[in-house]
Amino acid sequence: MKAMVDGRQVEVTVDKFVVDPTEDVVFAPSIGGESMSGHVIGHYVQCVANDQYGIRDVLGPGMVAIDVGASVGMFVLAATKLGASVVSFEPDAVDRLALEALAKSLDDVEVVIRPEAVSDEDGEIEMFFTPVSGGSKPAPSGSDRLNTFGLAAAGAQTTTAPCRSIDSVVREMGIERVHLIKVDTEGWEKRILVGAKETLRRDTPLLRVACYHRPEDPEVLPELVRQLAPAYGPAEIPPLKTPDCEYSIWMGPRKETP
Repeated sequence: MKAMVDGRQVEVTVDKFVVDPTEDVVFAPSIGGESMSGHVIGHYVQCVANDQYGIRDVLGPGMVAIDVGASVGMFVLAATKLGASVVSFEPDAVDRLALEALAKSLDDVEVVIRPEAVSDEDGEIEMFFTPVSGGSKPAPSGSDRLNTFGLAAAGAQTTTAPCRSIDSVVREMGIERVHLIKVDTEGWEKRILVGAKETLRRDTPLLRVACYHRPEDPEVLPELVRQLAPAYGPAEIPPLKTPDCEYSIWMGPRKETP
């Protein structure tokens, strides 16, 4: 496919890699001949090898996970290795090429790839699409009641993308139960949680939400979740397993005291 990078069209392809010694297969976009393999392998180490989101002991066959901000699919790979089905959202067409290639390589697991961005309601959203894998983000808006962003990243191209809420997609797909939701969306996490209110109240899925994009998020996001769905208990921000891992909030149903 062709993509606009720095105002010019460049060819985008997908490279296949076998990770040594696990023999897991991963895919990386190559933009104008420059491979993003280093970025992808770094995320493989974080998400799959080091279990960044703490899913090894909580996901299994028959469970459904929602991955918002799927990028090239390292959370998808980690979840499907445990037998879970995944509904993934990735509006960046370049990252989605690698994600689609990964999904095709997986056997006996269901991976649904949706091209929309995710927000608090269905519609459209302005986004910055960067020439770096994993760097796309929603654009700032003066009327945004939940997020404000800095200037666009260098080299970013602004465009309009369709967006959905988690609640509307869960209804549309007829998903009977959501067991876990992972969100990593460059600072748009609040909007996404608001758009998942019905799902949070109905299913109380485990939450794995990035909290490193804005300094207030470690305090603000858990309080928002409990306002949306009071059944949630205290938040946990586990220690980093390696210096390269990124902070995330883990939340689940409030435990009943004996």
